[in-house]
Amino acid sequence: MENRCLSCDAFLAEGASFCPRCGKAVGLFGALNPPPLYPTAVKRRLGTASWEDMKHVLGFYSLILGSSLFFGLLQWAKPGPIADVFDASVFIALVLGYLFRNWGGVAKVFRLRKPKARRLVELAIICVVVYFFLQFYFSAMEYFGWPMLKMTGPYTKAHWPLWSIFALICLEPGVFEEIAFRGIIQTKLSHILSVREALFIQAALFSIMHLSPMIFVSHFVMGLFLGWVRLRTGHLYFGMLLHMAWNAMCVLQELKYMGGV
Repeated sequence: MENRCLSCDAFLAEGASFCPRCGKAVGLFGALNPPPLYPTAVKRRLGTASWEDMKHVLGFYSLILGSSLFFGLLQWAKPGPIADVFDASVFIALVLGYLFRNWGGVAKVFRLRKPKARRLVELAIICVVVYFFLQFYFSAMEYFGWPMLKMTGPYTKAHWPLWSIFALICLEPGVFEEIAFRGIIQTKLSHILSVREALFIQAALFSIMHLSPMIFVSHFVMGLFLGWVRLRTGHLYFGMLLHMAWNAMCVLQELKYMGGV
């Protein structure tokens, strides 16, 4: 598959270091696999992308954000894991429903592609950088005494089994949040906007949906990272594994801190 310059949309030869049109250097974010030429993408390049092109993305996001807000308020009013179960169930239903109705537009992110060795090295390097950034960020929050919500708290208080904690905090978000944000939203936005704009917007929407100003920065960076992984690999599976691994590590740290493991 051909690569494209993020600055001017010119096609790039494999291994090119500079764009032949605008002359900008091609780095980790310089040349990424382009989306197919959907009609909305053609409109965007001609400067005629409209509200009609955006309404489906905004409608889907409004549904999942509204669901998250509703169950967040329910959790605040009556703490316990039951609200999380209903929240996850509704979220999964919304994501699967959208996939069923719009499969043709997002099917490509489910096609497994064999990544090149160079991209695996890039992925490993960026993983390390993002990991240390997130560790530093949360350590700083703890040092300054900023309140942090413990994800496992409602489950341990209700004496729910360990497998339910991992299913609802690691497995479900790792799979379905990746489908929703890096699969549906990022893909659909890239048909309307530039690849870079789609990447940053989905990261912002991802961080907003978690409904906590304290973690907006960390989850924005995480959204950028997972969106970049989706672009560099061409599919969602690496992002799903990384998302689940990060959540699992957070769960284990919380349980160890609270003496649960």
